[in-house]
Amino acid sequence: LVYSTYLGQQGYGRGIAVDASGDAYVAGGSGGNNFPTTSNAYAGCNGEGFFTKLPPAGDSLIYSTCLPGASAFSAIAIDGSGMAYVTGSTPGSLPTTTNAFQSQFKGCATYANAFFSVFDPSASGPASLTYSTYFGATGYDCAQFNWGDQGQAITVDAYGMAYVTGWTAGPDFPVTAGAYLTT
Repeated sequence: LVYSTYLGQQGYGRGIAVDASGDAYVAGGSGGNNFPTTSNAYAGCNGEGFFTKLPPAGDSLIYSTCLPGASAFSAIAIDGSGMAYVTGSTPGSLPTTTNAFQSQFKGCATYANAFFSVFDPSASGPASLTYSTYFGATGYDCAQFNWGDQGQAITVDAYGMAYVTGWTAGPDFPVTAGAYLTT
C-alpha cells in the first residue's frame, strides 16, 4: 500500500488517471459544500462534479475544483501536458467556453445533457477552465424520461483529441456525416 486517503466527507469517486509524474487525478461527485478545494480552483463545491490532483505521496492537494452545473464527473483523462479532460451529465446551467461545440442546454427539467470539459490545473480561477461544452440531444419526451445523455468514459490521444462515449435517448443527438448509424 503506497498510500490511502479520504477525500471529502460526502463525495464519491468515479474515475482516476495518473500522469507521467505519478500525480493522481480523481474525479466524481462532491456530495456537498464541504468538499476540499484549492485556492486556485475554478469554483467551490455545492454538490457538483469535482476533480482533484494529488502528488505521488497523496499527502496534499495540488489542485481541486468543482464545476457548477455538473451533476458529477463520470470519467477523467490526462494529456501529456497535464490537462484534465472530464465528462459526465448536467441538468443545465453548465458554464461553457466561447469555442464550445454546443453552447446551449438542449434538455429539459428531467432530461440531462452530456458535457465535456478541459481543465488546466497549472492555471488559476476562471483561466483553469480552458474548454467546456454541452453535448446532447433534446428531451423529446420530458414527461416520460427522467434521465438523458451521459458521458461515461473519456480518453485523449497524443494530439490532444478527446474521445467520449456514453448514452443518449434523444433522436437528435449530434452525429457526424457518414456515421455508421445516424438515427
